[in-house]
Amino acid sequence: MFLGRGDPYSPHAGRVGRPVLILLDTHAVLWLAQDYERLSRKAQMAIAKARTQSGRLAVSGITLFEIALLAQRGRIVTKP
Repeated sequence: MFLGRGDPYSPHAGRVGRPVLILLDTHAVLWLAQDYERLSRKAQMAIAKARTQSGRLAVSGITLFEIALLAQRGRIVTKP
């Protein structure tokens, strides 16, 4: 999920002077909503921290569109 300087736990984190924004990809949104254990421990920790402390967690509109399209085509089954 994070590589090098994008990792909020790296020694370089916070040096730019702004909080880290975590933009969730389609599979991460689906796993977060329906299959939490598929997320790595590091991803779970970063998402939990973003949700509770910084509020810097985002999902793009195209990701939501992709999920709707996958559900419409029967490629995924969403839980109510």
